[in-house]
Amino acid sequence: MSVYFGIAGIPLTCKGRTLKDSIDDIHALDLDAMETQLLRFPIFQNENCLELGILARELNVTLSVHTPYYMDIFGTPASRKRSLENIRKSMAVASDLGASYVVSHMGLYNEYSPSKAMNQAIDDGSDLIEYIEEKDYKVRLGFVTSGREKVFGSLEEILTLVEEVPKLVPVVNFGHIHAREKGIMRKKEAYQSIFDQVIATTGEKTFYTHFSGVDHKNGNKRMDTPIKKSDIKFEPLAECLLENPDLDVTIISTSPLLEHDAQYMKLILERIQMRKEAKEKRRKAKEEKKKESES
Repeated sequence: MSVYFGIAGIPLTCKGRTLKDSIDDIHALDLDAMETQLLRFPIFQNENCLELGILARELNVTLSVHTPYYMDIFGTPASRKRSLENIRKSMAVASDLGASYVVSHMGLYNEYSPSKAMNQAIDDGSDLIEYIEEKDYKVRLGFVTSGREKVFGSLEEILTLVEEVPKLVPVVNFGHIHAREKGIMRKKEAYQSIFDQVIATTGEKTFYTHFSGVDHKNGNKRMDTPIKKSDIKFEPLAECLLENPDLDVTIISTSPLLEHDAQYMKLILERIQMRKEAKEKRRKAKEEKKKESES
């Protein structure tokens, strides 16, 4: 099992506000990944993305890029054009950084029916994959599950999209699924079901995910929250991960506490693993003692 923890954006404790400072701090915090937030363009005017990519690789910090958050693929022609262009710009930044993923939303359904939105998403996803191949970018494009019923991106929709456009990646936001499905993510079986569904669709066992606490009501996310203040807990996911040693999972903290909750999740996983190992050690010792007594 390989599990990597990271954060979305600049660490809260980072004294500098540059990407270089952030990469250095992620490494110092003993975390593994950083999802760079592209809120506007141009970006990193005073930083060299190629050099930053080299630094990240030297420090074993895996970079990804999140497109500007406001996406309106199903909106007006102008909004749609701007959204798709922002995804393409994000790909260029990701390529320079040597990032592994570009993560994006689709946006509100607006006047689209879910079926019409799906057809449009498939067409746009196919065009964006062609663009990646034309530019020879070594990056994967993923669309994230949404936490609101009016926003494209239920787990079923994302899996249908990546099934129709195989080179797209499903980005699983567990908090969003929990909110949209009215609090479903409470037991390890719920996490296992998601992993199983994704593997059945993509054939891959490498996952890029988001995790946070979430305030939700009636199938809609209100806001991200610290994990300790939410009804979604990390322990069931940690249990599930430890029972699936063949998975490769990156978990990006989108909590308001960012690196604090990333470290908290990492600590929980380590503690549960230690308890399981100690239990197994006691079991083996008991068996050995029983064999000795019988001989």
